[in-house]
Amino acid sequence: MTAFTPFTPVWLTTLVLCGRGLAIGFTSQPLVISLLGGLAPERVPDANTLSSVAV
Repeated sequence: MTAFTPFTPVWLTTLVLCGRGLAIGFTSQPLVISLLGGLAPERVPDANTLSSVAV
């Protein structure tokens, strides 16, 4: 995205941003599940908050 200029076509910007969104979606969900999956249900809210603050 650092190579984009004001003259970059809108379709290219849209394509790159959609790809970025898909990549974040496909990586963040499994990461959160792997981080919080082994915890007891009553500990998940605290771990989720801690994970959000640490990132």
